[in-house]
Amino acid sequence: MDCKPRNLGRAYLVEELRKHGLSKRRAVRILNLIFAEMKKALRRGRVVQFPFGSLKRVKKLSKEWLRVGDEQMSPYTVEHELDEKGERQLNEKAGGAQSGASV
Repeated sequence: MDCKPRNLGRAYLVEELRKHGLSKRRAVRILNLIFAEMKKALRRGRVVQFPFGSLKRVKKLSKEWLRVGDEQMSPYTVEHELDEKGERQLNEKAGGAQSGASV
């Protein structure tokens, strides 16, 4: 049996907030506010910290980023870095076969 990763997108987060007694509308508003603040912080060049890692803005030096069709694109993207705790959680969910080898 293949182990598929669970979808941890907005729908998952909304459902988790609903488990704590929030309405769906309120949960969506809260998530939209959080994501908007994260977007603002990343645009300012700040690092967004999570319990399992961080997001940061990085500059990509590829010419494909400069022009796509007629639209000017930003040469920046967001990079996710897992910390040690995040790596452990990821390896446990992937089956744990790799986590024993690094001890």
